[in-house]
Amino acid sequence: MPNCWTPEIIRMADGMKPSIIITGHENELGHSVDHREAYWLTYDHTVDCPYPVLVMTWGESYWYSDSLHGR
Repeated sequence: MPNCWTPEIIRMADGMKPSIIITGHENELGHSVDHREAYWLTYDHTVDCPYPVLVMTWGESYWYSDSLHGR
């Protein structure tokens, strides 16, 4: 779960081979508007990513099941 502003997200992910990348810190409501990271920038950084990428907003959830990985 890298921050959306992490440089070279894809390169970092290649070292871990994740099942999914869930980015964080987009539109961080605790920051002033001029310091919030835009959602489109996250999509732009991950458009060529070979791993599934999930970009969520405040209050959203994602159900993850270990059964997807044979555990």
